[in-house]
Amino acid sequence: MKTEVASSGRVTLTAGKTLTIKMMLAAVYSFLICRCVLLGSISSFGVSFCAAMPAEYAWIAVLGGILGYGTQGLAAQTICPVLTLTIVTLIRMIVQRVRSKEPAALPAVLSGTVLFLSNLAVHVVGGFALPDLMLRLCEAILTGGVAYLGRLALTAFFDRKNLTAYTSAERTGLAMLGLLAITALMNVSLSFFQFGVLAASTVICLIASRLGSFSAAIGAIFVSIAINLYPTDYLILSAILIVGGLTAGIFHSFGRFPVAAVFLLTSIFLSVIFGITLPLLYQLVGVLTGCALFLGIPAEWADAAFPRTHRREEDFSLKDHAERRILFAASTVDELQNLICSITERLAQITPEDNILTLYQDTVQSVCMGCSNRSSCWQEHYAETASGFLAMTEALKNGHRPGTETLEETSLANCIQKAKLTDTISTRYHKLLLHEHQKRQSTQMRELAVEQLTGISDMLRSIGEELDSLVEPDNRAALLVRDLFTALAAPPICCFASVNEFDRMELDIYCSAAVQFDEESLQEEFSRVLRRTFARPIVSQAQNNVRISFFEEAAFSPQICCRQAAGFDADNVCGDTCTHFSDSRGNLYLLLSDGMGTGREAAVDSSLTCSMIVKLIKAGFGMDSVLKFVNSTLQANRLKETLSTIDIAKIDLYTGRVEFFKAGSASSFVSLDGIVAEVSSHSLPVGILQGIQFDRRIAILNDGDLLLMMSDGVLTPDPDTVKHYIEAHQEESISDLADGLIAFAKTNAEDGRFDDLSVLAIRLDRTH
Repeated sequence: MKTEVASSGRVTLTAGKTLTIKMMLAAVYSFLICRCVLLGSISSFGVSFCAAMPAEYAWIAVLGGILGYGTQGLAAQTICPVLTLTIVTLIRMIVQRVRSKEPAALPAVLSGTVLFLSNLAVHVVGGFALPDLMLRLCEAILTGGVAYLGRLALTAFFDRKNLTAYTSAERTGLAMLGLLAITALMNVSLSFFQFGVLAASTVICLIASRLGSFSAAIGAIFVSIAINLYPTDYLILSAILIVGGLTAGIFHSFGRFPVAAVFLLTSIFLSVIFGITLPLLYQLVGVLTGCALFLGIPAEWADAAFPRTHRREEDFSLKDHAERRILFAASTVDELQNLICSITERLAQITPEDNILTLYQDTVQSVCMGCSNRSSCWQEHYAETASGFLAMTEALKNGHRPGTETLEETSLANCIQKAKLTDTISTRYHKLLLHEHQKRQSTQMRELAVEQLTGISDMLRSIGEELDSLVEPDNRAALLVRDLFTALAAPPICCFASVNEFDRMELDIYCSAAVQFDEESLQEEFSRVLRRTFARPIVSQAQNNVRISFFEEAAFSPQICCRQAAGFDADNVCGDTCTHFSDSRGNLYLLLSDGMGTGREAAVDSSLTCSMIVKLIKAGFGMDSVLKFVNSTLQANRLKETLSTIDIAKIDLYTGRVEFFKAGSASSFVSLDGIVAEVSSHSLPVGILQGIQFDRRIAILNDGDLLLMMSDGVLTPDPDTVKHYIEAHQEESISDLADGLIAFAKTNAEDGRFDDLSVLAIRLDRTH
């Protein structure tokens, strides 16, 4: 997802001159489009255009439309459109007074419905046949469809300056209006000269010079369709235009003059091959004039109409530079991790291995080798002497400091240096234990460092992958969001807006924690101004920074319920933690963590685990890096053993796809169309070992489907019994079902003793 930023500052308003020019163009187009006739009888595109105009500018289009239809005389073909656009405009004015926001589909529905009823009324008076009625029904449907796409394009036309800020749907609507204009111009001629051919040639040359050969050929095909929708006498010209556009586009990198020259020469050559007739000669004059007009168009107009496409420069764009820097940092962290492992291995090779035999040898060297009885002890009574050393070792292992009395029952009872011998072996034994402890601690710290470095590397790579998925920004939306937030709350630090690959808008607003705002007001105003339906925002905070994220309303709305009960001996404090939240991409997360044991200490562990996971996911890190970071953090707590299970369900509310991520957690259950299935796990909790991994499962939820997550205390006496209980009670509300599962677990607890109990339930309802 690529975002854009609109920092605080002044807003650049559309100049009055620019708005005046746009309104004049709309009036001329409205007058012209009324002359667009398909199949000899469908001429309602003036109605579509007037209905598609934004309400505040609709009057100028209505005036142009009435003039356009009025110049064609009085007939059913003109009376019905004039009557329709008048009625539709009056209804829209009434709606605008009643409601602050006009429904997006209203103009399309009104134009199609009123046009059909008007035609029906006129033909009832004059008489009509069933085929004519069906034709009028198709005309009404076509009128509504053109009005809807035209509304998207015209809204963008009046609000946005740059074509690159248009969405794909808005560009489609703009292209449709352009093609209809070419069809209308085919009905406008001066002697033998047709303005439609001139417009078609100019557009094809523009596309060829700006977008290249393939785009020119596609554009020529659509233009050819447009010029043949009026009469069907231009098939040869259509073939010439398509081949000419394809050929001219090859030379788009050489400038506009070579493109025009190649296009014209190709057209003349193909005309000779097909055979030049008088009508074709007149059409070639239109092509020649179109090439001349193309050469006379100012460069800035061409840039605005057809932004030049650029090959993606992997090494020079700001996004790619940032992505490469982040990935390079991740590789550096990987190298540092490998370096730590390498140094540790080399140190292990050069460090002498200390063990109990080394301890014996050092003691003999320092005590026995200087003793006058050494030959007797180590040559004549070796076995007895060794057994004395073993006796002292056993005492040390049992936690006792060996004294001279320890040797009384061994062959060393007559040793002349008993005190020195016991002191030396005791001191060296404790040094051995300390050294082994340090080695274990060093190994653990190395493993912990490697685990954390791996997590950091994964986090950096996650950020790099997110940068790579960025899409084109929407500057207009970011500016509007900034100004609205300033008016409703306070000037933000910055605002971001983006439209993802599914044409869904996402907004991010950053402000300080001191800023007060009303979520519902922001939701309503952003939906009204941006003409998209947004859900309630997701608000997250890191220190003094607050991020407010808006996403378009999803296909599913969740019902969520959490029920908990403290264990039998947990002092009314449940050791489980349940929460739910949304990430920066609008996915809903359900999270349940079960701390080791019961009561307050378990609650601290599970709460710490959940808080870290929530912050890391909201920051945009991937699930694997989150797990490694949490696992290494819990392992770093050496004051006590800290263990927690992790049970995460990530739900895409646009598609119903749910991903389960489980680390030592209990089974979950899903009810899909009434069929209950168990989602089990065999992984370990976090905080035990390095290298912990999630068990992953995937399911697809639909309208009314149910998901239940629970701690292991609820699975009493076994998962199958709980599954049968859910099957029998799944039609209940999720709150009743969760309460019932808690009560069921308590009832089935052996001797009335039960663990902490938690149930996190969700049911999806389709919103639209």
